[in-house]
Amino acid sequence: MFPNRLLIAGLSLTLFFFFALTNLSAQKSGVSGRVFDADKNEAVAFANVAAYSLPDSALAGGSTSGLDGAFHIPLSAGQYFLRVQFVSFNPWTSENFSLTESKRNHYFEKINLNPASISLDEFVITEEIDQVEISADKRVFNVGKDATVTGGTATDVLQNLPSVVVDNEGNISLRGSSDVRIFINGRETGMTGFAVLEQLPADAIEKVELITNPSARYDAEGSAGIIN
Repeated sequence: MFPNRLLIAGLSLTLFFFFALTNLSAQKSGVSGRVFDADKNEAVAFANVAAYSLPDSALAGGSTSGLDGAFHIPLSAGQYFLRVQFVSFNPWTSENFSLTESKRNHYFEKINLNPASISLDEFVITEEIDQVEISADKRVFNVGKDATVTGGTATDVLQNLPSVVVDNEGNISLRGSSDVRIFINGRETGMTGFAVLEQLPADAIEKVELITNPSARYDAEGSAGIIN
């Protein structure tokens, strides 16, 4: 009886290992590999890996790469190809491979993804200008492309500025005083302020200077100020 017990124990141990190896083989059957950045030679985590069956290119399975770039997709016997994709890298597609009952696994040792390059034909650098610039003797209002005065005149521009008032009769006042002089590009015009402003389109004005403390070069003593 003792030898029979040893025989039974040996058979049980053999069967245990047989089933363990069979299960392990079944678990690992499919395609596996590792994904790398071709430039940095570093593992790429969270890459999308998909296996497609042949000949219909139907999706057969998918996975994502781990932190070490490794992945595994369980597959049954058949013909397949693999596609790997990740943001900022060019997609990678494998050659066709086969899985059979005798060859249940296929391994890609190193899948190198090449960074995607973006070519620009032309680019423009723009700079935003402050709407208001303040100095010791004046305030500068950059009109630019103010949508509120599109199609209007210089009068419409002035009506949007603080401390400037244009009444219904066209009288212009600065800080409550009508004793104001109108300049264009730094030179005083011989016409009355309203007549000049009504003839000047708003989109022709780049900026407006409100000079409340004119210097001697303006020869504006006694006036409330200058609108340039």
